[in-house]
Amino acid sequence: MSQNCSDAEITQALEGLKALRFNAITVSPFGVHMNDSFGDRYRNKAGQSFFSGKPHASSLGPAWSSMDWVMREATRLEMTVVVSFFLSWGNTGTVPDLVAGGTTNAHNFERPSATRYASYSNIVWHVMGDFKWRYNEGPALALDAIFHGIRDAEGSNHRLIIAEPANGSTSFDQFISAEGADGYKWFKQSADTIYHYGSSSVEQFDKVYNRAGAANYPVVDIEPPYVNAPHYKDQQNQELRERNYATFIRAGRHQFRPRKVVAAWGDGTF
Repeated sequence: MSQNCSDAEITQALEGLKALRFNAITVSPFGVHMNDSFGDRYRNKAGQSFFSGKPHASSLGPAWSSMDWVMREATRLEMTVVVSFFLSWGNTGTVPDLVAGGTTNAHNFERPSATRYASYSNIVWHVMGDFKWRYNEGPALALDAIFHGIRDAEGSNHRLIIAEPANGSTSFDQFISAEGADGYKWFKQSADTIYHYGSSSVEQFDKVYNRAGAANYPVVDIEPPYVNAPHYKDQQNQELRERNYATFIRAGRHQFRPRKVVAAWGDGTF
C-alpha cells in the first residue's frame, strides 16, 4: 500500500476496508516484494525513496510521507495499523540490505521511524519471516537492533510485538525461547504465534497452549487460511472456521480451567 498507492488510493482502500468492517490493516514500509513485478520496495508511487541513500544504512527519505498518510487515515477511521517488517525468504525480502547495513544502522534507522509515530496508539509492530534463523545468524542481530531503536523511542510505553515464524513453527519455537542475555535482548514478543498449513487445528492449538514455558503467552493464529489459499484444497472456508473456533475455545479452556470449589453452607457443612 505504501509503495504502490497514491494518497487518494490509500484513502479509498482504507475506507473500503472499513466499510467491510475490518478494524486493522497490515502494512509493510518496504512492500511485500516477492519478485520484480511488485516494483521497487524502497520507493513510493511518486518515485520518492524510503531512504536518503543505501537502504537500512542512511536516514529516512521522503517516501515515508506515504506511511504518514496511512497512519493518519487509519487513525481517522479508527483502525489499527500492523507495521510489518517483511523479511520473507531472505533473498526476496529486505534481509540482504538489512544484514549489509549492520546493527548500528539498523538501530539508527528504526529509532527515528518509531519516534515519528510515537504519538499514535494504534500501532502493532510485526515481523514477517518465512524462513528459520537462529538468534545469532542471518537477520537476527540487525532485527534485535531494530527493536532496540523502537524501545529507545517508546520508552516504557511499548507497543504490542508479534512475529510470523517459519511455516510449521511458532514464534515461541523460533524467537521467544531465544530471548535473554545471550539471545534477543530487545526483540521480545507480546504473544505466541502459530503458523501452520495443517488442517488439524485443535491439535495444533493444544500443542501450543500446553507447551512448557509458553503458557503465559496469548496465542495468535498468524497465518490462517486466506482467500484463494492453495493449501487447503476444497475445505478452505471450513478450515478457517475451525481455526477461529480453536483460537477462542482452546484459549478459554486453558485460561479458565476448573478448580476445586469449597462452599460453606448454613448448617456448617462443607
